[in-house]
Amino acid sequence: MKKTGIELKAIHKSFGKISILRGINFVAAAGTTTVITGNSGEGKTTLLSIMGLLQKPASGSILIDEKDVAGTGIAELSKIRAARFGYLFQTPRLVGSLTALENTLVCTAFSGISNMREKAAALLDSLGMSKHLDYKPEQLSIGQMRRVALARALIMKPAILLADEPTNDLDSEVSQIVTSSLFKAGENGAAVVIVTHDRSLAAKTECEYNLAGGILHQIR
Repeated sequence: MKKTGIELKAIHKSFGKISILRGINFVAAAGTTTVITGNSGEGKTTLLSIMGLLQKPASGSILIDEKDVAGTGIAELSKIRAARFGYLFQTPRLVGSLTALENTLVCTAFSGISNMREKAAALLDSLGMSKHLDYKPEQLSIGQMRRVALARALIMKPAILLADEPTNDLDSEVSQIVTSSLFKAGENGAAVVIVTHDRSLAAKTECEYNLAGGILHQIR
């Protein structure tokens, strides 16, 4: 049996009187790639944010390698995020004043690990960005920014990699680069969780869940 990377138990979340997530149970094992599908507005991004310790649930448990961290304080959660997670948001969220290389290195500043520039440059090169290391976000296309954001998510070799609509608005070539990198992270031991409307991407994953009406159903 594969080691559990992340598990959610009985997760509830509401906004005002509107219940978004109702008793969500979910497991993503280390070394696997899992997809969450569902119609727009069903709460997939909210669920991914809770999974990534960026939002707190109203109730329920979040287990990272079988340890419940749902009630952990803000400072400790920050440490867990820095040590365990990689995030690929639908919007790249790059720092406008930094170059592609510097944006890739942003999260390493919180790790205490130095001398990562060579590794960051090599990672960007593997994503087809070797000629754009000194470019700032305003000089990059959406596909180039998404690859910089992917490099930032991958540089610390996270145990848990979360991706929200990673192929949205990308051409087929860049989409393939991003997709291949996500699956390679899973092959290298990460628990990869993807939220997407892209059926061709969803079909390649090992496990699929669908979110509808606040309930998460495992399809395969």
